[in-house]
Amino acid sequence: MPSYSYDYNYRGGEQKQISDDERQQQCSNYKITRLFLILALVVPVLIVGTALYVRFGMHGAGKHAPLAWAYFAFSFWMFGHLFVETAHFLIQQYTTLGIYVVLGVAAVLLTLLIWVVQRERARVA
Repeated sequence: MPSYSYDYNYRGGEQKQISDDERQQQCSNYKITRLFLILALVVPVLIVGTALYVRFGMHGAGKHAPLAWAYFAFSFWMFGHLFVETAHFLIQQYTTLGIYVVLGVAAVLLTLLIWVVQRERARVA
């Protein structure tokens, strides 16, 4: 038997019953919306940070290299934060599937990172 709590409808001021399932669905919708808003902020910052790094900071020369490295590091910090929040949401909402999705994405990201580093080292050498 579902338990009920009371919530107020602010337009009319009347009180209505909301089940725990409905409250959990509302919370889940809020978290998804929040993740998409964070994603809308992180993706442009990641693109700009990567473009600045490729343009000015990749070889470590020039007066703009420290600034490019700072933007690049900040964009990856924001991306890491988004990844952790998304992983937390997936594991909390979809326990079994979430673990596989998080591990799969982590494997792909680490593979790409290793590939980029090896390609850069081969080009420099």
